[in-house]
Amino acid sequence: MKRDEAIDVLESIAALYPNFEMTERKGNLLIPVLMKMDYQGVLKQLSDYAASNPFPPTIAAIAAYPPEGNPYLARMKRWKEEADNVPREVKQRFRVQVQTLIKEKTK
Repeated sequence: MKRDEAIDVLESIAALYPNFEMTERKGNLLIPVLMKMDYQGVLKQLSDYAASNPFPPTIAAIAAYPPEGNPYLARMKRWKEEADNVPREVKQRFRVQVQTLIKEKTK
């Protein structure tokens, strides 16, 4: 989330809850926390929260973080791409060498 989106979230809370007091200090503490979150997700959480709660939410109550990437899937994809670039002859030589090694070790 960008800084102006974080400010929009705080302004939305203030609009929904007139008793929500926003100070510069509170904004300086909450904006960096909100910037780590997903803007659309937070707005949805806030909307859902406001539908059933008469008191202003905590940031934890409306938190929505972007999904984290899976480094293992990315690494496997990179390995597959690298393997696709290896010539067929090299792959075949490797298979023969592995089969020979297996036969030698199983004797």
